[in-house]
Amino acid sequence: MNLSDIDFAELYRRQMLRANRQEKTPGYWDGRALAMSQRMSDSRYVRQFVASLDLTACATLLDVGCGPGTIALTVAPRLEHVYGLDYSPGMLAAFAGEARARGLEAAATPILHAWDDDWADVPTCDLVVASRSTAVPDLEAAILKLHSKARKRVYMSYPADGRLPGIVEDSIIGSGSMISGGRVERSIIGHSCRLGSYSHVTESILMEGVRIGRHAEVRRCIVDKGVVVPDGLRLGCDPEWDAARFTVSPSGVVVIPRHADLTGIEQAPSPSPQPR
Repeated sequence: MNLSDIDFAELYRRQMLRANRQEKTPGYWDGRALAMSQRMSDSRYVRQFVASLDLTACATLLDVGCGPGTIALTVAPRLEHVYGLDYSPGMLAAFAGEARARGLEAAATPILHAWDDDWADVPTCDLVVASRSTAVPDLEAAILKLHSKARKRVYMSYPADGRLPGIVEDSIIGSGSMISGGRVERSIIGHSCRLGSYSHVTESILMEGVRIGRHAEVRRCIVDKGVVVPDGLRLGCDPEWDAARFTVSPSGVVVIPRHADLTGIEQAPSPSPQPR
């Protein structure tokens, strides 16, 4: 079986059915809106999420599941207009109130919609973000909706075990995978993978059951089943180092074979570590 043969969307739907997760009603979030708006702050999570956004040549942003506007209103001063979409009237009232308090009322528009609603009247924006708001029964349908409203990019984060949520950009994530504070860009992550805090996977394919350690980096790699990448290891970052240990394609893609033992591999410290 090839990775392209796996229907990750269907696996996700089955997993959500098995989990028997009870969806929260708009009324539940209405009751939390005031407290959440009062707790809006420059948290580590907000800083990490906002820092991941490329606002180059962007003027508008749509925040889906915006709550009281924690993400949208943080970046609003750097854009022409932001839209906050939520199915909770209480959250949208908090969003509008916070926009007024910050002097951003003219640049911030609340939109009352749920995931299942018709979004024909929702404006298309340069950026679309969904911060911890995509725990839905059908993730494929949700992602398609997000992309349909984005001119340039979509940014998502998904909570994992209550730890720092990961950042996912232009990627496919298999069911059962957890991105706990890591970052994934332009990659395909197979099912049951684990990415540790501050890890970074870009332009890569991770097969089933791969584990990526904290602060590890995987760049332009195909990592086969069951591989464990230790904390801090960097794959695909040093062509000479990679070629001495792994198969490297003519185009520079590094192939890590199934169940490869990467423990104890010596590697020089990164000359310019990326703060995350």
